[in-house]
Amino acid sequence: MGGAYSNTEELPFYFYKNTKGRLSDQSEFYGTLMLDYSFDISRNFNMILGGAASYDNSPIAGNHIWMDELYSKIVYKNQISLTLGRKHQEENLSGLSASNANFAWSLNTRAMPGLQLTLDPFYFDRFDTFGVSASFEQYLLEKDRSVSRAQIHHKNFYLLYNRKSWAIKAGIEHYAMYGGTSEFYGEAPSGLQNYLKVFFGREGGSEAIGGERQNVIGNHLGTYVFDISYTTNVKYNFVYNHFFEDGSSSKFSNFPDGSYALYIEDVDNRNLWKAFIFEIYYTKNRSKNYNGPENVEQYFNNFLFYKSGWSYQQRILGVPFFDFDSSAPRGSIVNDEFIAYHLGMNAELAKYSRRNTFPLRLLLTHVNYSNSRPSVLSKSNVFYSYLDIGLIQNNPFNLNISFGTEFSEGDKPIFAAGLSVSKSFF
Repeated sequence: MGGAYSNTEELPFYFYKNTKGRLSDQSEFYGTLMLDYSFDISRNFNMILGGAASYDNSPIAGNHIWMDELYSKIVYKNQISLTLGRKHQEENLSGLSASNANFAWSLNTRAMPGLQLTLDPFYFDRFDTFGVSASFEQYLLEKDRSVSRAQIHHKNFYLLYNRKSWAIKAGIEHYAMYGGTSEFYGEAPSGLQNYLKVFFGREGGSEAIGGERQNVIGNHLGTYVFDISYTTNVKYNFVYNHFFEDGSSSKFSNFPDGSYALYIEDVDNRNLWKAFIFEIYYTKNRSKNYNGPENVEQYFNNFLFYKSGWSYQQRILGVPFFDFDSSAPRGSIVNDEFIAYHLGMNAELAKYSRRNTFPLRLLLTHVNYSNSRPSVLSKSNVFYSYLDIGLIQNNPFNLNISFGTEFSEGDKPIFAAGLSVSKSFF
């Protein structure tokens, strides 16, 4: 649990972004209680039951107490897993990435109810040289949006190659928003036949709405991912996400749009620094050389049917530098043209010995927006910072203090401080 105080009515960016939807920009007091239990069903099967409840006193939080997670997960031979219920995505790159190393699916929203079927790395040889990994997921979106009870389909597939200290991972992440009921257009096409069209990205046909008859049914987007790492006592990891939304950008017509990350980690845990990341996010091409400057792609928007865009409960599902504006004409996703530079670091400040230290997390981000679609939330140049220091570690609880700033051209600077207490019993 924790609390935060700001010099304005809003908290700075990193106090509430990428917090799994647990905080808003007006949160003052908040907390989360988490429980999970793991047990063996048989020699090959393991079951995990988990749940979490969160509290936020923010006036825009809706229900101040909600079920943050509630799931059951069954695992077969530590290789194949099936998860049912609400469960957050796993944290990547030590939690330092501004997007959790996924342009389209960050840790910026609450967990959605759904199912996840995952094949963890499966190798074809005993040396773990060549392998694959994959997942299939289905989620249900909220009722209060432009298309009520729409769904999200997600699948990915990766090829894996390991040799000595090198590891290469390349694949695709595919997402599709589909189904649901619109106040203006009625119910979207449903049934197995239409679901298969969503799965394979086919045109909607005569049952579809408007442009979906000739184009793919639903709102499709995704990323091509290239991940290469070299590990000795230090791990060097480069991750590239090429983002696409239609046929042309899936053929790299919008290059170099996407995200680029260089991550370095102290594997042997010998240094006071633990991990470092530098990221670039770029969305300024938007297929302008292919479609022309007047017909550029508007990322995370769907002007035809799903006007709430790529969001859940008015929070961006992907990179959090985009903004949600329900008052915006046509689509709700604004501030979609930018270049961002992000630095993150985990370290330790020595106290008395290597076993008794102050853990530290630092995040620094500069975003330059182009404002191609004016909005009440329009920005130009912004700078975000966040510093979290562990004052007490498991003695008998964790006590952390945090500081954050937000500087936005033309707006009053935002300064905030927070204090949080946590305790693990097992």
